[in-house]
Amino acid sequence: MMMPIRWLRSVFSPHLMLVGHLNPEDVRQALERHEPRFGDATWRQSVPGTAHADTESIYLRMPPEITFDSVFHSHEVVDCPMLQEPAFRNALEDLQSIVQAPIARAMLVRLKSDGEITRHVDEGEYSAATERYHWCITTNPACYVMIGDEVTHMRPGEVWFFDKHAEHAVSNGPTPRVHLIFDVWTN
Repeated sequence: MMMPIRWLRSVFSPHLMLVGHLNPEDVRQALERHEPRFGDATWRQSVPGTAHADTESIYLRMPPEITFDSVFHSHEVVDCPMLQEPAFRNALEDLQSIVQAPIARAMLVRLKSDGEITRHVDEGEYSAATERYHWCITTNPACYVMIGDEVTHMRPGEVWFFDKHAEHAVSNGPTPRVHLIFDVWTN
């Protein structure tokens, strides 16, 4: 994937906005302990036509049953077993304070080394009812997020508003990238 030269970090961006910082060290350490759990949930990377084939997820708050209909159309959300991990639970509480809104769904997503998330737009009733945020846990200098005509490199600890309704993609570098991706209700 070609990388444009321009990196935008403007608070005036319609698609991306840096909204805060949170130290990711406790979550990084918890991920080391729970690393095998990335293999537990495979729906997101294996559903036909997915843009997320190069990812693995640990679900923290999701629908009680993961199906096409529940992911795209249900507003039902429950705490998943991995939210019992204190570092993950505390992180969601801290992130909720930063964005000043109740968290709907949340998941830790690892993008494999040299992997990509292909261009797509989030759709469905659930997507229309929520806004998305990314908290960067780990990354590398060659990892770029593209959204609309903007490109940025999110650094560890940064919390970003992310317009999932605009076409977006990710190109990763030589090491895995992990983000805690979470949504908040818009109404």
